[in-house]
Amino acid sequence: MSFNVFRVWPLYLCLLLLSQHSLFAKPPSPDFWISNLERVRFDSRQQSTPYVLSFFFIGCVPCVTEIPALYNWMRSNAPEAELLFISPLKADSKKDIERYATQLQVPKSYFYSDPFGRVLKKFFPEQTKSVFPTLVGVAGGEVAFLQHALDEETLLALQKLVN
Repeated sequence: MSFNVFRVWPLYLCLLLLSQHSLFAKPPSPDFWISNLERVRFDSRQQSTPYVLSFFFIGCVPCVTEIPALYNWMRSNAPEAELLFISPLKADSKKDIERYATQLQVPKSYFYSDPFGRVLKKFFPEQTKSVFPTLVGVAGGEVAFLQHALDEETLLALQKLVN
């Protein structure tokens, strides 16, 4: 049996067209605004540089090591990019988050309280349960990556995001 290029080219053409279609496009980032613990407002619509959202809660065991590690990585490798640590739980009060930031030795200006999970719901409107930590990278108005751990894959995605 011989290979016939004329039989497979329509399939190749369809795949090529699909790859240019929105099926493979990165999803757009939703518009939102939120104020940090120091009452400084972040507005995604006014953001021209990449930014990273890290959704956490105070009882999240992996977050205790990942938040400081992510903060230090971003400070060293992408100081111009915004980094937001957002607690989407009502149970995490602003005072609790401030104590948590102090415990982790990360400036409280990076922490945001979103007690009704407004921002999380904008990124995951159909999701009924959340996994923490959840890391979202955004550049050019598109979601560049979504990860649930600060591992090698995430660090590669972060490097790509900020370069």
